[in-house]
Amino acid sequence: RNTRAGREVLLDTLVWAGHDEAQAALVELIDSETTRKDEHVAGFVQRLSFVQQPNLQTLAYVEKQAFAGTGRFEPSALYALGSAASNARKQAGGETAERGDVIVGRLASALQAASEPDRQRHLLSSLGNAAAIEHENLIVSFAAADDPGVRSHVASSLRANPSALARATLLNLS
Repeated sequence: RNTRAGREVLLDTLVWAGHDEAQAALVELIDSETTRKDEHVAGFVQRLSFVQQPNLQTLAYVEKQAFAGTGRFEPSALYALGSAASNARKQAGGETAERGDVIVGRLASALQAASEPDRQRHLLSSLGNAAAIEHENLIVSFAAADDPGVRSHVASSLRANPSALARATLLNLS
């Protein structure tokens, strides 16, 4: 019987297995028609955040979903993309780490171009999940946003950044 609880258990098992075949199965399951119709699909997509060593195919899938411009789970895919990029960048050298760097750059460019507060919040969270301290000046530039949610996401995005600028920004946010 195909139930949401059953899909959740299977997704979690595949996430923690983490090898290439498990990641391929994970993406296939998330991308299945049944899962995409489920009202909880955003939570299923966010599980991609927990893949510790995402491969290039997993990164490509999450990136595609995050920047699709459509779909009710695009924000969840953005959050997952930040985490996946962070995990990819932790891998020693190679294509996967380089792809993680490219993704972080793409997230920063998208934030720079974002004009809607909702989009800014999602991208700030994604960069925070990516631990993108190299883009702290961009993140800090949103600390004076009119939208309190954007300012809150600036704080969240700086949570892992030990720099003096991040600390000063966090102390001055209101």
